[in-house]
Amino acid sequence: MKCIIIALVTLVTIVNVNASDLQKITFDLIARNEGFRSNVYLCSAGKETIGYGFTSTLYTSKKYMSKAEADKILMTYVDSCLRSVEQLKLNVKLTDNQKAVMADMIYHFGSGAIHNANDLIKAINSGNSSNVKAQLMRWVKQKKIVNGKVTYVTVAGLVNRQARLAQLWDK
Repeated sequence: MKCIIIALVTLVTIVNVNASDLQKITFDLIARNEGFRSNVYLCSAGKETIGYGFTSTLYTSKKYMSKAEADKILMTYVDSCLRSVEQLKLNVKLTDNQKAVMADMIYHFGSGAIHNANDLIKAINSGNSSNVKAQLMRWVKQKKIVNGKVTYVTVAGLVNRQARLAQLWDK
């Protein structure tokens, strides 16, 4: 058993040793915001989820995932999200923390949603930090269908997540 634990610790270390500072900041931010669960559970949107919020059946069909495996998968998502941040139509240079915030948004809400978030993009391009924070705090609702009618409800977890992102924006 000790050999397995040492091997897992070594794997996690190897995944993070070659990571850039930006990758580490982004990885830590997403990992904190998502939380890790080794077993499949239903998220607040009612989707089967495992690891750091992974909803693909590629992962959820296993029903169990080690933290080391989840760390490795998350790092691939981090790289993809950071590439997507670089493709945003921005006229300003982002700090590493701001890039991590946007990567977290892309991870959670999807690349398409963020790339089409005109008000958020405008706020970033304006350079007005208060406007950016206000826009980040708009992303706190989740779609629910009640009696066949679509409604949007504020989710406490998203309020907390977005508040952390808004706070990190200026650091």
